[in-house]
Amino acid sequence: MSDLESIQTQRLHLRPLTVKDAPALYAAVNDFDVIKMTATWKWPIDEAFVRGCLVKWQKGRGKTQLGYGIFVDDVLIGDMGGGIEVHRENGQEVIFIGYMIGKKWWGQGYVSEAVPALCSALWSRLGPYDIYAEHFFDNPASGRVLEKCGFRHIGAAPLQWCEARQKKIPGEQFMLKAESAL
Repeated sequence: MSDLESIQTQRLHLRPLTVKDAPALYAAVNDFDVIKMTATWKWPIDEAFVRGCLVKWQKGRGKTQLGYGIFVDDVLIGDMGGGIEVHRENGQEVIFIGYMIGKKWWGQGYVSEAVPALCSALWSRLGPYDIYAEHFFDNPASGRVLEKCGFRHIGAAPLQWCEARQKKIPGEQFMLKAESAL
């Protein structure tokens, strides 16, 4: 998998994150209401933890993982981070995406703008893979974003561990078919 270039939308700039972005990402997402919607982020977070995530994403970049920051007017508001990866699902290679955005920016359509741009760039660079996403049941706003972006609800997700809450949480799965890229 090759690294992708920056992506520009009407209001957003998406670019690969670096370790230098750790303080800004920490400031944007350091809120339990944000972190509890992720599977792998612990709570409480600190800047060292965020820096470690960015190091991991950078090491995986170009192999199995991609990571982008979501910027509004040069302010980092969230990420489409290490949650973007290609792996095998039912014998087929697919792309999984994940994202989080700081609570201050919820409800302003930023993720609904970022996801289609990202999907288009992924298809352009990597080929027409089906794209999957999941969200916890108690985060219906994420499901609405995915539906707005053309993803189809495909059913309940298996219980998934939530590191911040220290328990398994039910969720939902969505898919955007590769034919959408054609």
